[in-house]
Amino acid sequence: DENARKIIEALALFKRPVLPLAVDYLLQPFVPGLDVPDIIRRLIDTKIITLDHTSDTVALHPMDRAYAYRQFPEGRSEGGTYTRQALEQRAADYYGQLRTSPATCQTINDLEPQFLEFDHRIRAGDYDGACRVLNLIEFDYLYRWGHYARIITLRKCVLEGLTECTLRVISLCSLGNAYRRLKNSEQALRLYQEALDIARTIGNRQEEGNILGQLSKVYYDLSQLEQAIQCSKEALIIASERADQRSISEHLGHLGKIYYYLGELAHVITREEEALAIAQTIKARTREGEIRSLLGKTYHALGHIERALDYYQKALFIAYEVGNRPVKGESLAGLGTAYRALGRFAQALDATEDALSNARKSSDRRGEITTLCHLGKIYYTRGQIKRAITHYQTALDIAHEAEEHW
Repeated sequence: DENARKIIEALALFKRPVLPLAVDYLLQPFVPGLDVPDIIRRLIDTKIITLDHTSDTVALHPMDRAYAYRQFPEGRSEGGTYTRQALEQRAADYYGQLRTSPATCQTINDLEPQFLEFDHRIRAGDYDGACRVLNLIEFDYLYRWGHYARIITLRKCVLEGLTECTLRVISLCSLGNAYRRLKNSEQALRLYQEALDIARTIGNRQEEGNILGQLSKVYYDLSQLEQAIQCSKEALIIASERADQRSISEHLGHLGKIYYYLGELAHVITREEEALAIAQTIKARTREGEIRSLLGKTYHALGHIERALDYYQKALFIAYEVGNRPVKGESLAGLGTAYRALGRFAQALDATEDALSNARKSSDRRGEITTLCHLGKIYYTRGQIKRAITHYQTALDIAHEAEEHW
């Protein structure tokens, strides 16, 4: 009968086992007053749907589900009309109410309600809504946990259907960030440039500044340093116009990094100390740790080893405090080289071994190679030639293994 078919169609739309409550929520605006539990019991008794006694969820056989899904009328989701798109939007709203609290998210599995909401909004043709769901979980979770390939897949799902220009800019930048993390700098560059064109067209200065900052980083990755400096300076102008202290500190810090690569160490100190003062004022601890680590490297390069040690130690303290594994590795490696320069080999070994362990836990192959070479230098300086050779050979093997991915 008609009501039973509605239950079957609801289960087909969810495409997975769900609680009867989900079916009731889905159909309530379209078939108010429907006795969902009674109809479900009847469909279970007649073997049309199955009940999982452990989870109390109900589901259709995959073949029945595929057939029933094809029976939905198509049409716009507005106005309460019973269409596939309207039901997909309603299903998305159901999972929206089940979103995991950010305070309890520990693994990718904790984000299942958000992923299911995203899927239903895509199937409803609500690409802007799907994009907003993704924006909520991407930076703090997917990026932090290293799911860059998944970010690319999800962003590509929404990109072509977006109607809001700002959301398109966000998605292009997100894709660029993910490709940059995966060392595909050329693709990242194309995406950032497209996002920059849109931001300038719509007059969004904040996004323009953010994108210029990202472009500077990708130009740096490509060793196109003049372009990197130009983008950072333009981004700095926009951040200053907006009195955005956090962005000012970030752009100054990146300029310092470029100048370090160029060997212009006086410029590094000028930019980084200005960036450090801002980071301390606004209590940007993660940023402060990054700046102190680079200042440590700079003073080390100038031969001011004791001063470098102070910066490294403070950067390491902050890295432990905020859980910044990259800065932790850089600071430990810096401490190791500084201790070696002072002839304090036991401390140099301890710090460098810790840096190696950090690199391996982070799957940082470049960091692993660098710290193995530092260990080789320490053992060589101490006259332990065989141990030095072992570490250099291990570093060389890893470099050969990873070369095709770089």
